[in-house]
Amino acid sequence: MNESNGTPQKQEFPVLQVVNDLALRLLTVRDEPSLLQEGARTFATALGMDHAGITLVREDNSAEVVAEYPDEKLIGLIIPPDNPYLVQTIETRQPVIVEDVAHDAKLTPENRAALVGSGIKQMLFLPMLDESERCFGSIGLDIKRDNFEFDLTIVEVARTLTNQLRYVVSQPAAVPRGTASSGTA
Repeated sequence: MNESNGTPQKQEFPVLQVVNDLALRLLTVRDEPSLLQEGARTFATALGMDHAGITLVREDNSAEVVAEYPDEKLIGLIIPPDNPYLVQTIETRQPVIVEDVAHDAKLTPENRAALVGSGIKQMLFLPMLDESERCFGSIGLDIKRDNFEFDLTIVEVARTLTNQLRYVVSQPAAVPRGTASSGTA
């Protein structure tokens, strides 16, 4: 109960617990690949996603998949710098939701076929920003089931988790960042 007005308080403990658990896990991981892998695992399991991937922007504004959970053999995959969702994530520095991969007009026919072929129906991209607000990477969350919606709660919890991860990853010695600027691709 809210002591000030007697109304029931909304239960926020699970969200706070997820954020706290990620922060504690990240403090115990020592090497970068394990840190990124733990971040991907936490995103997928805590948010109920079917797949989570972490990319880092390279000098040419392409992005490389550096961690994923579960393992779908995507680590090392290079996302070209003209990928519309990579460009949008870098430029807007805001979460990007793709609600219907099978019918998304921004995707090339080849990209659409590959994503649909792997079972992906929806995607959410969350930018990782450094202290200068430049996008140095992103978290990609994939849904492979019907009747799912990226609601505001999921997006906000995912943003909070992204901020937890980015503070560790964006440390000067942690990850070499590309040259993606805050306003251009």
